Amino acid sequence: VYSKGGNEDIVMFSQEITLEDDVVGILELGLSTKKTIDYLEEHKYIQVKREALIILLIALGEFLALSYIIIRPLSLMTSAMKDGADESGRIVKKLPVLSGDEFGRMAEAFNSLGDKLNAAHERLQSDIDIADEELLQTNRRLIKQSKELQLVNEKFKRLSITDELTGLYNRRHFQELIQSDIEVSIRYGNSNSLLLIDVDFFKKINDNYGHPCGDQVLIEISETMKISLRKTDILCRIGGEEFAVLCRQADRVDATDVAEKIRTIDEKSAVMCGDDRIKCTISIGISTFDGKDKNLNLEAIYRESDLAVYHAKKSGRNTVVHYDDLSELDKTG
Repeated sequence: VYSKGGNEDIVMFSQEITLEDDVVGILELGLSTKKTIDYLEEHKYIQVKREALIILLIALGEFLALSYIIIRPLSLMTSAMKDGADESGRIVKKLPVLSGDEFGRMAEAFNSLGDKLNAAHERLQSDIDIADEELLQTNRRLIKQSKELQLVNEKFKRLSITDELTGLYNRRHFQELIQSDIEVSIRYGNSNSLLLIDVDFFKKINDNYGHPCGDQVLIEISETMKISLRKTDILCRIGGEEFAVLCRQADRVDATDVAEKIRTIDEKSAVMCGDDRIKCTISIGISTFDGKDKNLNLEAIYRESDLAVYHAKKSGRNTVVHYDDLSELDKTG
């Protein structure tokens, strides 16, 4: 076998011809390879396309198989898990069990876990509800106790500034109020007046009718004075049968008018204590201050009013006396 060059490759085949072991000749045969090569060249691309198509079909088959076996179950599970819980957090959807393979067992395990979570959620919610109810009850108790404490505090505050018998301001609180008005008078020069009121012959009332009736007389007198005063006036019980009134923005004339109104109404009134009708009168002393004296103080004002009420009693009781009406001798005596 040998090749012969030229326009085309020719493959030569040579074979001796023998007859009875004698070589009688040589057979030579020439075969051109061009057509064969051209044929192979022409069909190699077809073969490549065929193999590529086969590979593509195999890959597509594997993708479809993968989609059906893996992706489809996962998609169904994902869809089932979407919005699978209600507003309370309880799992309300179950995963579909499509097969007995790993995905099926995974769906069963998930569903079982969901049931356990729901049971735990219900127990937890029950505990939360119980705790909420206990907290609510505790809060109600605290609110009730807070209101009761507030009422107690208000009661204590009221008791600390008021007289237990009459409900009027007590002496300590009254002194705080009048001290503030003294400071205002000193600053702005406005006039205020202090009235000291003393029940006449109160000891005889207690001796003749008893202390309960005496208390009733004090209560009735305090109520009578309340309706006789102006809205800006402040009334208090100093102690025993003695009362005091701070007449704000009241000069000598205004304060005397207020005092006479109180005295007149009380004079015409009577207190019923059981079957006894008790009449009593009051004596009033007045001191007016306008702030001109920068050294003005409560003790001095109170001393002037006390001296005025003393002379009211000395003058026969059931009367009103202003400190400025006293003689210099009376003021120093």
